Amino acid sequence: MHGSESTTVLSENDVRRVVRLLADVATVAGGHPAKKRVLMEGLRELLDADGWLWTMTRVDFARDSPMSLGIMHGGLTDEQVAGWIEMNHDVRRPPPESHALTDLVRRGHHFTRGRDQVVDNTTWYNHANVKRCRLDRGLEHSLHSIYPLDEPGVVSGVGFYRAYGRPAFTARQQHLAHLILSEVAWLHHADLPAGRGREVPQLTERQRTVLVLLLEGRPCQELARLLH
Repeated sequence: MHGSESTTVLSENDVRRVVRLLADVATVAGGHPAKKRVLMEGLRELLDADGWLWTMTRVDFARDSPMSLGIMHGGLTDEQVAGWIEMNHDVRRPPPESHALTDLVRRGHHFTRGRDQVVDNTTWYNHANVKRCRLDRGLEHSLHSIYPLDEPGVVSGVGFYRAYGRPAFTARQQHLAHLILSEVAWLHHADLPAGRGREVPQLTERQRTVLVLLLEGRPCQELARLLH
């Protein structure tokens, strides 16, 4: 499997919960955003995560830099979301996992990885932006599932997060996330913005951060507070 490359065997209870969740998503009333939220809240419970984030992202391969073009999230505080956005758009001090994740995106396959599978603990915990944007805001371990869309470098990215002090996600949980997210291609492709964000690389990193928060519907005063 291109994703977690796991041989983990799922239990009958796991399979029942997966089928039940996918059925709930398919039958939920409302449009694609409502279906995505049902899916993600179900996965959050299934994976024992504290929060989740779903974004459409364009990857700048030249700089190993992701550029988010819309975001949904649950279970995360405003400060945690703002920290994630700031960290991902800092081209001078990019997240320590950016290079490894960019290499995986280049291959054009859906993959699911725990943070510790793409960057070692020493590099992670000694990175200044990790401390400021993640650890100091109460987040530690993460699990990322990246699904390629209809243009090279444009992906649907899903992240699950655990509060500081909790253990990393297990191989079984990684396998479950990959399995479920591989079966909802229609949701990954839903509601993509026109142009797929081709103009975003022209923006500065600060403008990219502000853009994502504006797309969330944040008022200017709240942007000022979140970005200090």
